[in-house]
Amino acid sequence: MFKNIKAPTLTKIILVIICISSLIFLGASALQSYSLKHTIDTRKKELRIYRREGLSNLEKNRLSSEKQLNVLTRYYKEIVQTLSSKPRTRMPKEADPLKFKEELYKAQTKLKQDGSSINFQFPPSLGFAKYEREIPSTSELLIGVKQLDIIQQICGLMVESKVPEVTAIEFEEAKDVMRGSDIAYKELPVRIVLKCNNENLINFLYGLSVSDIPFMISYMNLKTVDERPETKGQLEAILVITAAVFP
Repeated sequence: MFKNIKAPTLTKIILVIICISSLIFLGASALQSYSLKHTIDTRKKELRIYRREGLSNLEKNRLSSEKQLNVLTRYYKEIVQTLSSKPRTRMPKEADPLKFKEELYKAQTKLKQDGSSINFQFPPSLGFAKYEREIPSTSELLIGVKQLDIIQQICGLMVESKVPEVTAIEFEEAKDVMRGSDIAYKELPVRIVLKCNNENLINFLYGLSVSDIPFMISYMNLKTVDERPETKGQLEAILVITAAVFP
């Protein structure tokens, strides 16, 4: 094919072919390099989007799962408490006004006897002064029966802790704690003002923590009584003690 072509011309043709081949190779390399760069940029963009949105979604899912776990844990504890709770943690099913007054009198008498060794002082009404003037409704009486049980438990713990004096007892409004449309339990708070020393108070608070009835301190305010020698070191404690009572 190249017999009749002179050497200089043949050299030029070969050089042209080499140049064209080089250009084609360079073009193919450039195209491949551009395609690879485009793919890398696309993957980087996808990773940025994943990091921004994917991790955000993972965090949202984690928080949602933790929230559901906390709810389920709380329900589980409530169910366990309900199934394993002792009779003293439950609301009474019935109540009689005359029997209630009899039980109130028995509670007052027992506290006087149990607290005689430390001269335990307490309000004689035990927080039920209004029932001396009026007859409670059935629903109020059921709560009243449970409140009497609660104050007996609290005052009994005070006597065991050698708390010398309770100056005020006042029951606050009961509250229903709901689980969906059902009542999980009732909160029955009582406000108590007492006088004692540090050791008495610490022992009393410990007694509340291990009581048959689940108690929680909703409010506490402490102050010294005065600086007289006979009362030095004595505290006045204002407590709101909330009892959890199951239906």
